[in-house]
Amino acid sequence: MLLSDRNDVISQKKCFEQFDLGLDRWKRQLFMRFDLRPGATSETNEVITKLLKRVRHYFSVLDLTEFGYVWCREQGKGEVEHYHLALWVDGDKYCASNTLSAIVKKVWEELGGVFISNRRPYHFVDDEIKRLEALHRLSYLCKGRARVRKKHKLRTTV
Repeated sequence: MLLSDRNDVISQKKCFEQFDLGLDRWKRQLFMRFDLRPGATSETNEVITKLLKRVRHYFSVLDLTEFGYVWCREQGKGEVEHYHLALWVDGDKYCASNTLSAIVKKVWEELGGVFISNRRPYHFVDDEIKRLEALHRLSYLCKGRARVRKKHKLRTTV
């Protein structure tokens, strides 16, 4: 993937480092990527903050207290703003995305957003080839073109 400027290289490096921190912590991980369209346009990213807070609550009920994530807000020319969210969790606790994806979908729709289904929404990462596939999917969130240049455009944590 070609990156448009130095800041994109830094963002991609940080995203990949966050993902690999999860692999350092858990030997296997479930990686999920979501495309989310908010119900209304906004100058802030408050809706994604609310989503993550509620998802964290629902995950904790399932005894899933740690997870990694990266998100970005994007708006191409003539497009409606939307978000891309990637989550990863301990693959020994969850090896399929059904339950966790349903939580993200439910919460996003409660917040008035539209959940867009992906063709390949998750990867179970347990070897180097699957790690590279997941990183390829994650790299899309790190691209510079069409990202909305706001103060809070990228969040990562594990």
